[in-house]
Amino acid sequence: AKGREDQLAVLRYAAEVRKNKSILFHLNQQMAQALNMLSVILAQPSGQLQITSSGMVSLSVPSVAAGLSSDLLGARPDIRKAERELQAARLDVKAARAAFYPQVSLRAGAGLEAFKTAYLQLSPEAMAYNLADDLIGPLVNRRGLKAHMRKANARQIQAALEYQQTILKGYGEVVTLLTKQDNMAQAMARQGEQVALLEEGVGVSKQLFQSARADYVEVLMTQREALEAKMEWIETKKEQWLTWMDLYVALGGGWF
Repeated sequence: AKGREDQLAVLRYAAEVRKNKSILFHLNQQMAQALNMLSVILAQPSGQLQITSSGMVSLSVPSVAAGLSSDLLGARPDIRKAERELQAARLDVKAARAAFYPQVSLRAGAGLEAFKTAYLQLSPEAMAYNLADDLIGPLVNRRGLKAHMRKANARQIQAALEYQQTILKGYGEVVTLLTKQDNMAQAMARQGEQVALLEEGVGVSKQLFQSARADYVEVLMTQREALEAKMEWIETKKEQWLTWMDLYVALGGGWF
């Protein structure tokens, strides 16, 4: 019976080795593809880029300051385009920013309470109740306009509506990503604790095996659990980096 148990341990160990080698081949392929893409982007010869042994594991995701200024939204291409539409419609961009921008800093978990309530009512339905002139009137650029032209026209209403919706969209994207960054950081901390405990468990299982108080199958299972936990941690860290890059794009690259 003992011999059969030893044979089972050897077979399971051999299967585990082959499984890990298969995973390694897949990871090497992904790494090769990433290096080729970077070579094209950086216009460097293929094979010139090198990946260090520590790689992403040793890199810390750049910290995001608490309470980013809402003015950073102005670097987004879609908001800049919407502001050009305001100018073309003879609306005051500075006044529009003051009216439509969130009144608090950008932070995780923030909601629509950051905006002026009156301007959240700015919609086609609100237009039907004659709110347009009251809300958009202050945005009209008075310079060079005659008195009878100072009321909001259809083009100005449309430009203001699109500007508001563009800001709301950008604000929502940024707040969602900031919240995701917070959640990723907390997940990584818990997964890091899990990895540390399992790696400690690997050491304990080896000691028990050496003192004949555990068979090698237990050592293998503990090692596999530790490896899987480490890979999950790495996957979460990759997701954290991707979220940071999405946040950089969502803010138009104007904050780092």
